[in-house]
Amino acid sequence: MPYLTVQFKNRNMEFTGRTYDFQLVLGAEPPQVGDVIRMLSDDGSRAICNGTRVKVVAVKEKSECAQPQVISYARASMDEPSISGL
Repeated sequence: MPYLTVQFKNRNMEFTGRTYDFQLVLGAEPPQVGDVIRMLSDDGSRAICNGTRVKVVAVKEKSECAQPQVISYARASMDEPSISGL
């Protein structure tokens, strides 16, 4: 199963700072590096991290994280409105 390394945006809508690894659900097509996505639960039924948009900075076969959370995802863009508070 591939792992995604993602970076969260700051208040200025810039992707900076720490990165975090998540394991992509079995059978899912991995996004491209540079894609903006919204992380979803492994069955796709609910948003993770309040549905905030994150940037994919790496797609890899191994992770140093001991137990990464398994996720699915939906493609997004920075042109979409925020869904926080919905």
